[in-house]
Amino acid sequence: MTFGSTLHRTGRSDALRRRLGAFAAALRREEGGGTISALFWSVTMMSLSGVALDGANAWRERVEMQGAADAAALAAVALIDDREAGRATAEELTRRNLGDDLAGRMFTADSVKYGRIDPVSGAFREGAGDAVKVELARSTADGTGLGTYLLRVFGFDSWDIRVASVAGLADGAGTAAPQGCEAATIISTGNLGFGGSNIFDAPVCLHGATRIQGGGANFYGKGVRLSSTNYGDIIPGNVKSYNGTPSATAEEVAIARTLTPTVIPMLGEVQTRLRNELRGRDGETYQGSTLPPYFKGAKIVVLTDQNAQFVGDDAQNQGGRRTVVKDNTIYYAPKSAQFAGNTDAQNVAIVVEDRLGIGGGNDLAFRNVFFFAGGTIQAAGDVDWGDPDTFCDTGFFNTYLLARDTVSFGGGAGVYGVLAAAPRMSTGGGMTSAGGLYIEGDPGAYGHMQLGGNAHITGCGKALSADPAMPISAARPSEPVRTRRSVLKM
Repeated sequence: MTFGSTLHRTGRSDALRRRLGAFAAALRREEGGGTISALFWSVTMMSLSGVALDGANAWRERVEMQGAADAAALAAVALIDDREAGRATAEELTRRNLGDDLAGRMFTADSVKYGRIDPVSGAFREGAGDAVKVELARSTADGTGLGTYLLRVFGFDSWDIRVASVAGLADGAGTAAPQGCEAATIISTGNLGFGGSNIFDAPVCLHGATRIQGGGANFYGKGVRLSSTNYGDIIPGNVKSYNGTPSATAEEVAIARTLTPTVIPMLGEVQTRLRNELRGRDGETYQGSTLPPYFKGAKIVVLTDQNAQFVGDDAQNQGGRRTVVKDNTIYYAPKSAQFAGNTDAQNVAIVVEDRLGIGGGNDLAFRNVFFFAGGTIQAAGDVDWGDPDTFCDTGFFNTYLLARDTVSFGGGAGVYGVLAAAPRMSTGGGMTSAGGLYIEGDPGAYGHMQLGGNAHITGCGKALSADPAMPISAARPSEPVRTRRSVLKM
């Protein structure tokens, strides 16, 4: 918040000084110093009373104007992706708070400015970004100055008052997307690179803490954000149109901010909880709270093989040495497990202490699954993750891929409603159809995380989250916040 209040003096003050001077000279011709002293103190008290009365009135007016500016800025930043609607809403709120007559003269085309908040200085920088500045002013020059009462006697007819409020989107991350990132949020603690020919035609947020760089010929639709800690480390690459719609420009999608992984730091705790809930409980039903709630009551199967093999049906179970994957079942392996080729799963949870491998095949689909590995999850082939038709129905992610070391998607054909987190993260290439994603990687400062190209990410109009009953929920979507700085000028 910034504001200033300045007294406006008229030409009548010169005449007033001449009258007061003549009056004082006449009194000096009178005998006795008490009369002169009384005059001095009377004028002094009158001036102090004027400052107190008119100053308090100016302060009250400034507070009302500041409240109107704050409300307008918060409303506009909540509509950051529709600036026309944001300006209209800001003006409407100003009229409601200050009255149609005054607001109609005070609110101008330049009252709302868009830009970003400098992460170092905190200053507002007009241009591309996700912050809004609203400025309101009462000025004697345009007839909106605030009139005075007692100070008018001394030639000060009005106050000029100006206020400003800056609102931006708070930094945030979690298992719910930050505000404005409903279709996908992908976070790297180091560098983030992605190939070319991607189509992001819904609110997608890609963040590389130390650097983000895109390949060529990408389409950035409404609500797409590319971010890094420093504005100069954001390189969107050249753009292309999509179905006749021009892409947003590099300046329009780039914002400086900080997004921090919240799932990766919890992976150790998740692993410990899963061990306690599953190990030694073969044949029991699941009553824990770490897995998604739809696994409550599912059968627990504790495998004894150091390298368990999963197959899709009895025909693949050679000599009974492999495990046939069954719906509504939770499998715990003391070391590693591997899906055979042409095998997929639905409504299944698999927890391994080391490595989980997923073979390739045609028309494979994993839906409503929870996979956790103490080491690596390695998926190959054109696998469909999640259901493109129903991934938004519940508002929660339907597929979880969590690993203490590495998650690799392989060449996913479709990726919907997926939460994935691991220090080393690779989404492979060709997410030709995707939406409802939340992905974290932690390669460390200046480490690299690479996404594939040729992706087409869309959304369904709302952000997904982990079920609040799960320990990794920790949803912290960004909310509009106000930055305020103040100075008073007399």
